[in-house]
Parts: sequence; structure tokens; C-alpha cells
Amino acid sequence: MGGILGIGLGIAISLAIEYVATELPYSIKFSACLISFVFSVFVGIFFGLSPAMKASKLDPVEALAG
Repeated sequence: MGGILGIGLGIAISLAIEYVATELPYSIKFSACLISFVFSVFVGIFFGLSPAMKASKLDPVEALAG
């Protein structure tokens, strides 16, 4: 969700800048959006699974205690 929201926010800001400064052209490459989305997915998976894998190796009482 963060990747999609980030891409949407970037597009919205670019459109707002183009609206204010008409001499600046609006240009967003699809490949840049795709790369940023894939990167955000990998970061989300890594930082989501890493703590879960560590916690799964602990005793349930220790995992819940912190």
C-alpha cells in the first residue's frame, strides 16, 4: 500500500507543480514507477518477515514479552 500511495502522491505533486509552473513539463516514466513499486514490495517483505522469522524461533512467552 505504501508503494502505491507514494507513486500516487508523486504523480499528484508533479501535476500540481506543472499547474503552478506551466513552463515545467509533466513527465513521469512508467519504468520508474514500476521500479519504485517493486523496491517498496521487497522492503516491505524483508522488514516484515525478518522479525517474524526471529520471533518464530523463540519461546512464545519470550516472543510476546519483547
